[in-house]
Amino acid sequence: MSPSGNYTRPPAVFQIPAKVHPRAPTVGGPAPYNDPMPKDPQAITTANAWLKEISTTLNLDPQEATELTGELLELTREVAHNRTRPGAPLTAFLVGLASRDLDDARANIAAIRKLI
Repeated sequence: MSPSGNYTRPPAVFQIPAKVHPRAPTVGGPAPYNDPMPKDPQAITTANAWLKEISTTLNLDPQEATELTGELLELTREVAHNRTRPGAPLTAFLVGLASRDLDDARANIAAIRKLI
């Protein structure tokens, strides 16, 4: 209460930390992103094993199916964190749909990166 008997709101003493989340905005731009994408070779090996398994089901060459694993994971990470999270896997799908071969896929990935 103030001396006049009216309620006075106390000054704010709680401040929200600048980096509540790794991607929380900070002064001068976004916070550095701590990439959760596995750099662990075992994680990539597991992904490639899955891709090889489904490539045979889809009548694709298993070697070609895993050739661009790293590039596609990087692309989907960039899309998810800079454009749209739900659009990330769909972007990878469109790369595959639009590509005739691995060279074409690489060119499509490069073209999409320019848009991000």
